[in-house]
Formats: sequence, C-alpha cells, structure tokens
Amino acid sequence: FYHKPIETPRKEEVTYFFDKGIHFAGKIDLKDGESIYVDKDAYVYGTIGAKSAKNIRIFGNGVMDGGTEERVGLHCYEPYINGNARFYNCQNVAISGVGFTNSAIWCVNIFHCLGVSIDGIKVFGQWRYNTDGIDIDCCRYVTVSDCIIETGDDAIAIRGHRTPLKNKEHPCEYVTISNCVLSSQSHTIRIGVGGGLIRHIRLSNLMIVSGSPAIGIMSSYHGRGCTTIEDVTISNVTATDTARVLSLIEGANVPLKNIVLENFTVETCGIMNLCADFPESAQDVTLRNFKITLKDCPTPVTEKDHRIHGKAWFRAKNINGLKLENFVVHGVQNNFSKWENGAFLFEGCDDKVLTNVTIE
Repeated sequence: FYHKPIETPRKEEVTYFFDKGIHFAGKIDLKDGESIYVDKDAYVYGTIGAKSAKNIRIFGNGVMDGGTEERVGLHCYEPYINGNARFYNCQNVAISGVGFTNSAIWCVNIFHCLGVSIDGIKVFGQWRYNTDGIDIDCCRYVTVSDCIIETGDDAIAIRGHRTPLKNKEHPCEYVTISNCVLSSQSHTIRIGVGGGLIRHIRLSNLMIVSGSPAIGIMSSYHGRGCTTIEDVTISNVTATDTARVLSLIEGANVPLKNIVLENFTVETCGIMNLCADFPESAQDVTLRNFKITLKDCPTPVTEKDHRIHGKAWFRAKNINGLKLENFVVHGVQNNFSKWENGAFLFEGCDDKVLTNVTIE
C-alpha cells in the first residue's frame, strides 16, 4: 500500500532500478550521488547502507524486505548488522515512499548525519526485538513527515549516543517530525538515551495508535547514559489505546529543560510520571491543553506499580517550573480509586503553576 504516489523515473536516471517483480539484492552500499528506485509493484529482499556518502536518494512505492539478514550481535550499533536501511556520517539523504519490513534490528537508522529528509515511508511487519521504526542518533537538520510506522519496539527514537562517533561533540539537533501515524509495542516516541546533547526538537500533528508510553523523555536508560535534553516541543497529538501517556525521567543529574507538550487528546488506562532524582536538573516543563479520557486498566494495579511509579495517577517529583494549563481529565471514578494518593501527587515542585486543572 502507498499513500503518496511517486512518478517512475527513467532507468538511466537512477543507480539501482527495481522494476515490477521480486528481486534479491543483498546489501546495497550507496556511494556519493547514487540512488535507488523501487517500483510500486516491486518486492526487494535486501538492505541499504551508506557510510560517509553525500547526495543519496531512495524512493518509490515498493517494499524493501530485510529478512535475508540475520542478527548475530547484541547491540544495534555494531558495523556487521544493518537493518532495513542504515546511514553513517552521510550528508543530504532523501528517503521517500518506500515500505520497509522484516528488519533484523532498527529499521531506518541514521547516525551522525547532516541534512536528512524522510517522507511518506511505511514501516510494517516488524516482529523481531529492537525493531525501532526510525532512529535518529546525533544528527542535525532532519525532517520526517507523512509516515506510517508500526513497529515491535520504539516507533521513532531521537538519541544522543555519541560513543561510536569520531566527533564526540556532535549534538542531535534541529529535528522536525510531523503528520505521522505511529504504533508501537514500546515507546511510541522516545527522546533520550546516550551521553550527548539533544536539543531543538519539534514534533507536531501526530496520531498515536498504541504505545507505552506514548511519549518518553529520558536522560538515562535503566541507569545508563547521561543525555542533556533541552528545547523540545510536542504539539497536536491524538493518542488512543496507550498504556501510559507520558514518562519523563531525569536520573543522571544532567539538564532536562524547556519541554513543552501542548494540544493533546488522549485515551489511556495508565499513569503520567514526571520524575527527576536530582532537585535542580529538570526545569521548565509545561503541559498545556490536555484532554485525557481514562479507561479501565485491563490488569489491576500492583504493589510493584506503586514502587516504580508512586501511589498517584499523576506524579511529579523535583520538576522546577512545572506548569499545567487547561488540563482536563475525564472518567476518573474507577481509576483514581486504585491509587492510594488519588489523582495528583507533587513532590519538590514548590513553584508549580496549575491553571484550569479539571477532574470530571
């Protein structure tokens, strides 16, 4: 299926032309100025890779199937494993229209790249573990738009993992994601992980079909890493069937600041957790224009849930400059009774501002 038809080029205009039919391409390593076209009636078994290449393009309405590649290592950063498409230290990369399925690891992953456009792709049929849809790691000037992503792990991850890079100071910045439909068995949107800097991030007009949580912002991952995160705005989000709406965790004593989430319409059965382990690290977090409908949880709240998430449905800890504006919660009668401290619990948030916070 495709939703943005792409005009067929002349064969001499592209480096790799996959016409109607089934093709066994293996791994394609793109060089400067090379391109791949996948016809709408083409099904290609193979993967795409590029290292230190400029001005490359992958386009069409056909499907790339990564099922010929087997995962042989633990980590997704290893050079001997590729995923559907992998780009390292590249400039001016354009990917449009193509469907990606059956990846061995992260599906479309870009590391240390400058100037990337991903438009109208489809990610589906991802059943292996660590099959994130799109991973953006220490890249600058990236746009993702009009994509449909259904994955077995994070749908979109924005990372600051600088360890594999030659330039350890390279931030992940100026990333714009818009007009996408996303579904995940893990974080639908994950911002964080690594030891670098993530900043100037804009996400808007998203339909989140499933995920837990819908939005995850974290400076560390299970106690590993220390990523600074600043200047993030996520707006105009509709989310259904989410086990949790938002998880914002600062556990590495690094700055996490200037975070704005606004214009959210959400159905969920789970909690919201904004927690910083260190009193001065998380600053200026705003949740504005939220409409949340709580549904009954399919499983009861356990003592483990209380230990991990606290004993309130909405918990905020050590968030300086926290603002809730026009924050409306529906369907709470059965849900809040499961939490000993009820609806809201604020710890170390003395300068919080609550404006038009309504429980119905």
